[in-house]
Amino acid sequence: MRSLDFWNDTLLRETGLPGPRGNLELAKAAALEGKRQHFIVVAGLCKPALLRDAAICRRVLKILDRITASVAQSGDRKNDLFRTLRQALGYCWSVVAAALPEEGKKALERWADHPDPDVRWILRENLKKNRLERLDRQWTAAMLSRVANS
Repeated sequence: MRSLDFWNDTLLRETGLPGPRGNLELAKAAALEGKRQHFIVVAGLCKPALLRDAAICRRVLKILDRITASVAQSGDRKNDLFRTLRQALGYCWSVVAAALPEEGKKALERWADHPDPDVRWILRENLKKNRLERLDRQWTAAMLSRVANS
């Protein structure tokens, strides 16, 4: 996709927005393309203005699931790209969960007992966000405890 001369023009014409966040299908394709694109996809999709529609939120949750799974499978964790992606995921899950509370909470719960230390760090960082505490203080406290003990 990146090598296509008409990439930006096509996005702008078809979506009215530049970049992958303008079109979820293209964002999904970029997420599948490789780890280098993951940070860009995560940062672009986790914008409150984009997450006003429940169907879009559901699709973003699936993309975040796929990218979080790639974190758990990553062998090279000592580079800047991995750390930047981890930080982005440490912020973005809570943005989507706040936009679609019930499904967002269930998605976070599925990752709560994962043995990978970076996945647990991502969850802890999201669970520290005020947006989740405002959403459901009791659930957030229980999840923080669960993640800390897994």
